[in-house]
Amino acid sequence: MQDIKENLGIDLYRMMGKVACTVKVSFPYVEGDDKEYFNEGNDAREFTSETIITLSENATADKPVLKMVSNPMGLNDFMFEMLRKNTTEDVYEGWYSYPYSIAALGAVGYTPAEDGKFMIAASETFEMTLDDLAIENDQITFTQEVEDIWGDMITSVPFSYNFSLWNKLQAKSEEIVEVDEYGDGEMVEYTLSELFEYGASMDPKQYLLISTISEDYFGNEPTDWVEPTSSYNFEEGTFKFVFPFDMYNSYGYQNVEVTYVMNAAK
Repeated sequence: MQDIKENLGIDLYRMMGKVACTVKVSFPYVEGDDKEYFNEGNDAREFTSETIITLSENATADKPVLKMVSNPMGLNDFMFEMLRKNTTEDVYEGWYSYPYSIAALGAVGYTPAEDGKFMIAASETFEMTLDDLAIENDQITFTQEVEDIWGDMITSVPFSYNFSLWNKLQAKSEEIVEVDEYGDGEMVEYTLSELFEYGASMDPKQYLLISTISEDYFGNEPTDWVEPTSSYNFEEGTFKFVFPFDMYNSYGYQNVEVTYVMNAAK
């Protein structure tokens, strides 16, 4: 990092370690009730958080690259909540409308509550990381081309997820599961991997950031899309990110604004 400071005049130490941030998530699309469903009827949610940031393995003396190894963009808990609201806490009950999801979770020891729904155990863990944050031209590159759940390439924020419940399901993917497919008591056998294809997946990538953010995919009026941007300012001691994202059950984009406060110079 001393080489980076000498070559580029950037004090990466101020952007590394445990870095505090403020986060604002806006829910601008009203007609589809995104804010009613995901944010208790409120237009926005604001909170403070912190991220642990390190130097990426992809960094060089001439190319500073950072990695958010814990709570990237301050969104870890928020994204876990959104994942639950798109799956086990689905108020539209689309996730429960077919028997495959219930059968899949039953295969890893889950039983539904009296209302027929599942509560994700407190012992499960959900963790995110974000790599390849390249600092160049007064910006921080944080979007990439990634493959979506349909096999198409889209522009997104390439979070990596580690969800213990999804890991357990994947570990049993070839096990045979019996499903009361039509609710008539006649059981049909499927592998867990087949059930994933029928909507029983708990893969975060299937529910979070599923559409491109490089352009307005939804075309809502007024638009709920914002252009992904980033900036940093060592004099002000901040670096910022703005980007839209959507979810499996959302009717448009939500918008995220994250402002980090740099650590004091060493």
